Amino acid sequence: MKPRAAWRWVAGLAALAMLSGCGRKGPPLPPYRPVPGHVTDLAAARVDDRVTVTFTVPKANRDGSTPSVVQQVEIYVLETAAGAPPPTSAQVLDADHLLTSIDVRPVDALRAPGDSPDRRPGPGEPAQWVDVLVGRPIGAPDAPTRHYIAIGVTTRRRGEPSLVVSVTLSKPPDALRGSASR
Repeated sequence: MKPRAAWRWVAGLAALAMLSGCGRKGPPLPPYRPVPGHVTDLAAARVDDRVTVTFTVPKANRDGSTPSVVQQVEIYVLETAAGAPPPTSAQVLDADHLLTSIDVRPVDALRAPGDSPDRRPGPGEPAQWVDVLVGRPIGAPDAPTRHYIAIGVTTRRRGEPSLVVSVTLSKPPDALRGSASR
């Protein structure tokens, strides 16, 4: 093949490649990478030396699309002194305050017959974590307050944090403990 003919052949292939595309008109779109939805019902309840943190795993992504892409729900905790103002979510969401990560069962998780059941919570299912307060001053009038936050994450993205939920470690008043006088 002559050099001039080769050049025309390469130019023709390049023009064909540019015209073929994917069949859609318009500029190319970025890949779809949804952001996990956020935990809306975080709650914490203390009984003796344990705080049970409960929530529902987000069942949709932030944009409302399903299935949810959440792979883990991270729970953060920050302890403040008695009477201190409540922290902001940004203060609680520090890497040093990560309490635990709860793995989420994928929507399309397949199990082989005979496998043990997958006990991880799935999207839209309730989940809980028990925070055992070993070595904490519980019941003292000047006991600290623990502030919890939950956030859905994937390997690349983080959802919006939940609201901050606070639990005081001081002794509750008699009326709240259920003692009644007759």
